[in-house]
Amino acid sequence: MSFNISSIRQSGHHIILVSLILENLMKLEKICHGRLTPGSFNKLEILQVRNCWRLTHLFSLSTAKCLLQLQEMEVRDCPKMEAIVIDESENSNEVLEFNCLRSLNLRNLPNLRSFHTKIKASPKIEEFLSERENDTHLSLFSRTVRGY
Repeated sequence: MSFNISSIRQSGHHIILVSLILENLMKLEKICHGRLTPGSFNKLEILQVRNCWRLTHLFSLSTAKCLLQLQEMEVRDCPKMEAIVIDESENSNEVLEFNCLRSLNLRNLPNLRSFHTKIKASPKIEEFLSERENDTHLSLFSRTVRGY
């Protein structure tokens, strides 16, 4: 079991989370319960989630909108993962943008159906990795992204 916050910076009286690694947390069902306080994840640059067997999604849309500085995201070996971001309100027309995202690595997520239906992929993405045994085209965003 592993929960690693590898980089924390302090700004005044606030702690700033820069890197978050969640690994081998087999019973973890949610990363966040309820709404976050403003600024909780807005400086997060690196997110790695591995072997979290009960997670069905990583974030709600409201939480994901706080990930303004996210540069690297790795999600792997989470068999129940259905979506990276879920929308609490099905009537929402909000578009999610990850403008700083450079690397997206999705591996061994057999139930993954989408990242989020209303997302703009970052123009800075240098690397996108996805493994799917039966399907090399995965509709992750509003368009089809080819897995490597």
